[in-house]
Amino acid sequence: MKLFSSDISYNASIGKNIKFPHPISIVIGENSLIGNNVMIWQGVTLGSHGKKKNENKEYPTINDNVRLYTGCVLIGGITVGENSIIGANTLLNNSVESNSTVVGGASRILNK
Repeated sequence: MKLFSSDISYNASIGKNIKFPHPISIVIGENSLIGNNVMIWQGVTLGSHGKKKNENKEYPTINDNVRLYTGCVLIGGITVGENSIIGANTLLNNSVESNSTVVGGASRILNK
């Protein structure tokens, strides 16, 4: 589905009472799982790790009552525990326990 320049896969599983306060440029990849009462702000991406389909889950699982703030990117078969907050512009490629707040994203130089 394309809505407000967003791309939400029809294969994604989305729970009840999801809210998009600013539904612009949101990408929810195929097979993403989103629980109930989740809020997703503009520019959020739930994407694949790009590995072969037979390697673990490819897309994120977002449990109930999670808030995903502007521009955060969640990659791969990670799980975000319930009642967690993922801050603006955070790059997340590791699972997060319930009731956590995560901000920032570590960058590193691969080549000079």
